[in-house]
Amino acid sequence: MKRVNNSIYLLFLNGILFLFLLFNQSCNYVEKRHEQRKTSAIQGIVVEKYMDKWNHGSPTLKLNTGSIIGVGSWAKNSYLWDHIEIGDSISKPSGTTDLTLFKKNGEYFLYTFNE
Repeated sequence: MKRVNNSIYLLFLNGILFLFLLFNQSCNYVEKRHEQRKTSAIQGIVVEKYMDKWNHGSPTLKLNTGSIIGVGSWAKNSYLWDHIEIGDSISKPSGTTDLTLFKKNGEYFLYTFNE
């Protein structure tokens, strides 16, 4: 009887350890992704605007450079998605998470990344 209790105890501890490792990995993923987003540079003219059904319906832009950019986090709590039109330019320098939208008529708008 005591042996069964020890097995259950070990199984419980292994489950807790697994959950801790899973949580730790997900936190590291978010940090790495944010750092990658900050260090990358984006620049180009919007040639296509669509909701990516394969990425949970995320707002996505295709640029003239061939880059495909998910802009959901910039669009959250802003009018970015409504403002962007085919032919507009976007720019995000390396080292920042601010995205600038340059309209064809000369106007520009700055959008801050929202995690």
